Amino acid sequence: MTDDQQYSRLILEPGTRSKRVEPTMNIDLEDLDPFMDPVGRDPDIVPVSKPVRPWVRLVLFLASMIVPLGLIYAVDQRLIQDRFMFTQITIKDGFESRGAETIREVALSELDGNFFSANLGKLKDQVTQIPWISSVSVHRQWPSTLVIVVSPINPVVRWNDRKWINYTGEVLDIPPFVEAHEIARLPALSGAPGEEQKLFESYLDWSERFAVWGLNLISLTADDVHVWHLELSPSVLSRARTEAGSASKPSRPPPRMVVNQQNAVERISRFVASLDRGLIDQFEQIESIDLRYTNGFAIRWKGEEGETLAMQESG
Repeated sequence: MTDDQQYSRLILEPGTRSKRVEPTMNIDLEDLDPFMDPVGRDPDIVPVSKPVRPWVRLVLFLASMIVPLGLIYAVDQRLIQDRFMFTQITIKDGFESRGAETIREVALSELDGNFFSANLGKLKDQVTQIPWISSVSVHRQWPSTLVIVVSPINPVVRWNDRKWINYTGEVLDIPPFVEAHEIARLPALSGAPGEEQKLFESYLDWSERFAVWGLNLISLTADDVHVWHLELSPSVLSRARTEAGSASKPSRPPPRMVVNQQNAVERISRFVASLDRGLIDQFEQIESIDLRYTNGFAIRWKGEEGETLAMQESG
């Protein structure tokens, strides 16, 4: 019988009912040791594990000690409020630090905790409530500094010389540290309480119409008898006024325009449509323009005596 035809013999081990088949071929088990499943090994043979290198044991030991201690230390520093307290507040307010004191007072009233535990989100929300602030950025600077960076609002017009209006139409208090000459360049709106939005929307609309002809709408006032008064200035003159600012000699008053509130949109649109280059070139010589006429408007020229009016019909 050849080796290929050899058969396996059944071996019954004492004390067991299980059976296993062992090959009759002579195979050295040591040669198969790297490939054998531990289950198939003789139970009397104990596997030998590889020795752990000393440096690995040292690393594991240090990690088991340092990590828990680090966690305990971090928790301790976060919970104990008398450590790592803020000792300095750096503020950039956009007004040459003139609003820093107000911001600092609000920040200190909301600052609760130390460098790690302070709720900066709550502090940021409170500082943002200051009327002249548009946005706020708050962050920590190691080891004990709180940094607050403020972006002030960008006002579009003044309202009754005591407030101003931003691009979203919000009526806000002017900061007390802002002086009158600093906002003199802003167009002025005036009217009764509750008319802010209507006048502001009209200002935005008409400013665009006049700008096509190089005219600036620098003032819009609604009086008690429902008449609106506008002041217009050529762009070059408007820039000159801004630069002159505090000059001792007052500048010549800009041309004024009057129109009834109920038909202001129609009459102003008609005036703009009738403008031509000849009138624009002489615009600074105009004293007033009256749009309260049914079929046209009247112009009063500067330097003329009495009530001389020049009537211009519009089609």
